[in-house]
Amino acid sequence: MPPVRWSVLLRGRMALGDISRKLVLDLHTSVLIVQGGRPNSRFLVCADGSAAARRQFPLLKQFLPVIEPPVELVCVLAPDSEEATVQEADHCIQQATRWLTTCGKQYTVNRLMGDRPAEAIAATAGDDAVIFLGASLRHDVYRRLLGSLPIQILTRTKSSVLVVKALPCV
Repeated sequence: MPPVRWSVLLRGRMALGDISRKLVLDLHTSVLIVQGGRPNSRFLVCADGSAAARRQFPLLKQFLPVIEPPVELVCVLAPDSEEATVQEADHCIQQATRWLTTCGKQYTVNRLMGDRPAEAIAATAGDDAVIFLGASLRHDVYRRLLGSLPIQILTRTKSSVLVVKALPCV
């Protein structure tokens, strides 16, 4: 399809509403929404131990050679999180820090508590970062009605957001 035709489709009725939201929901590939973050900005990697968080590391490995500043691992847990959830998050952070050390990358770890992870991540990122996170594999109806963490973050930040839609690791 020629580029002119594509731009007509985006301005037409097929892409009404929030295009970023539609891309995150409907594309079957990873999506980078460029806003305030640049390649030399801070990279925040959401590492809470969830399947979505674990799914992003193969793509992050490909990005590591071009990431200059230290990688910031971010984990947000609810104050009333169950012990199993806390242990899963700790295990994810330990694996990520070992992996980053092996790759020769510096890192920092931000462990945050809060009932609203999207707000905590957006506040930590500020306006000039690249937020790296995995897409939710929640049921499509749930994601469309209630949203997912990536969609919630997109509405709260001016930072760039990279949503990884890789298949689950076996």
